[in-house]
Amino acid sequence: MEDDAKMANRLAIVDAVNKPEVLRFYEKNGFTTLFSSELQEDIYTKPPKDKAERCDREQHPRHINTRLMFCDLLEPMNVK
Repeated sequence: MEDDAKMANRLAIVDAVNKPEVLRFYEKNGFTTLFSSELQEDIYTKPPKDKAERCDREQHPRHINTRLMFCDLLEPMNVK
């Protein structure tokens, strides 16, 4: 590799197991959920087929097994 060719990462993204103790671990290490709610994430990752399915899922949210989380590596670590 040439000296002026550099590789870098800006974000670290994880698919964290959706358990309070796991999510707390990542949050303590500077990670934030990508979506503000499980419902938002569920609808994004598995889009409803139609309006009726969307309405049903909004009224009866499913539990998702993992949550997408990210950490901006350029931000100072605010470890809690």
